[in-house]
Amino acid sequence: MKRLFIAILFVFPIILSAQDSGIYFNVSAPQYIPSGKAFDIFCIVKFPDIKFDEVYFYILPGERIPIQEISAYNSNSTHKLKFEETEFGNYKNAYLVHLNRSDTLYDFNSVFRFKLSIAQSYEQRVSVNYALAIFKDGNTVQAYSSLIKNSPINESEINFYKPQSVAGKCLLLEDEARYSLSIDPLGNETGLLAEFWLKQNNANSDFLQIINTDTKQNYFTIGLNSNGFVYLTDFSRTFYSGLSLSKNSWYHFVIFYSGEKVRVFCNKDLIYENALYKSIKDDFLRLTLVNNDNNSPVYFDQLRVWNYRDNVEQCFSNAQYVYAGLEKSELLYQDNLNDDFTSSGASSVKQYETRKLRYVQSDAPIISKAPELNVAVSSGYCTLEWSNNDIQKPKNYIVEKSLDGIIFTEIFKTVADEDQDKTYYYSDTHSENGNITYYRVKQINYNGSEVYSSSIKVGLSAKKEKVIVGQNYPNPFNPTTTFTVEMLETADAKIIIYNLVGKTIAVLYDGTLSAGVHNFYFDGTNLPSGLYLYAITTPSGSIVKKMILTK
Repeated sequence: MKRLFIAILFVFPIILSAQDSGIYFNVSAPQYIPSGKAFDIFCIVKFPDIKFDEVYFYILPGERIPIQEISAYNSNSTHKLKFEETEFGNYKNAYLVHLNRSDTLYDFNSVFRFKLSIAQSYEQRVSVNYALAIFKDGNTVQAYSSLIKNSPINESEINFYKPQSVAGKCLLLEDEARYSLSIDPLGNETGLLAEFWLKQNNANSDFLQIINTDTKQNYFTIGLNSNGFVYLTDFSRTFYSGLSLSKNSWYHFVIFYSGEKVRVFCNKDLIYENALYKSIKDDFLRLTLVNNDNNSPVYFDQLRVWNYRDNVEQCFSNAQYVYAGLEKSELLYQDNLNDDFTSSGASSVKQYETRKLRYVQSDAPIISKAPELNVAVSSGYCTLEWSNNDIQKPKNYIVEKSLDGIIFTEIFKTVADEDQDKTYYYSDTHSENGNITYYRVKQINYNGSEVYSSSIKVGLSAKKEKVIVGQNYPNPFNPTTTFTVEMLETADAKIIIYNLVGKTIAVLYDGTLSAGVHNFYFDGTNLPSGLYLYAITTPSGSIVKKMILTK
């Protein structure tokens, strides 16, 4: 049966990938994993509403990424699953989970959440693929694989990084430990933004609290439940984000209070937005990093509090740097959470309480700021221009060149000048026949760490995408919103609205879309508040984006 399934996938991929299956399959893989650390991948699966009796779920992680454990969260229960090592096509170490619908432990009408615990890897980048088959009476009913184009199952790209010494130390909070700041009233200021890096290992606790200093009312809380879900509570209203946090991985959290709303981001993604029923701009606040789990420590790094007036995307672009400056916003408080270094930028934010604090070596993805590179192209030459973009003086600069954007070769090296404001130049001959060339600058710091500028491409432009999907506006919305789909060529297209468990809410379009810009309107009047997905599928692939309905 397994071999038949594999043969079907490889011999008849067009038939299977074209099925309107109704399955929902979503993967959450960590973005910031230190090299050599074990990590988790979370897969959310909602099986289609069809008759079946067995499911085969294959995980295809590559040769040097062994799976240690597979767990399933289903119908408020957690179970460790039995799995076997097998082969799948060219994969010599595939892993197979066999689920039988007769097993009363599981509810196949609800959502399955699989946790894949994967051993450490010393690679820089790895891919994990998946395949899934549904059987009835020994026959394949439906089959999917991330190895097939246009499949509802997508592969996971996992990147690892080597920690830099510039990260210094970080704060470790164990049972009942806390770190609190007092914040004066905001008044009519534009907004309050707090950001920090977090790493946890299966903690079951709040990790951030914002309360009224005078009344002790809990305004806002973020934490993890026993199943690893991130939950958020504002004024006793609880919301589960659907986000799960991997062990050993770092996550950048941003809590942004502006106007009468609070927004929460994790690794740039908006995971929560809601209107507060009570304004907090005139209240004295206490912001607390906390851990009440006596079994699992929580790590924090680089806590900042801003009087924020810039676009929030600018906060994300500075997240990994030790020192950050923004054009309009005022840094009220920064603590790099070393035991020997604390900086406070304003008297309106102060340390209030510290309890049971420990400081350990940090492996957070904190890096030196990369140099900014510009390239001017003239007849037969490319002139590269760059300058130091960090507060610290580097040791050397190396100019690198590539013909494919992957393999770079050193073409020039220079010692960094004592003058921090110096501008550096280098000219390179360039072919005028339109061939593509890539350039980047590698900065070598005195502590031995390295950081790269963004690579700049000179020559022919890359092949354009065939579909461009805009973010819906407004977002969040109540109750209507619109988004654009730009077709660069005429093609068949299907546009569907889903909820988080993969249920189809609406089919906005199913047919041929001509080249050009098309507007689509969605009305969520009869739907509850929450996160929804809109998916655009064409022969060239699928694009899925998130939107938030707030009532």
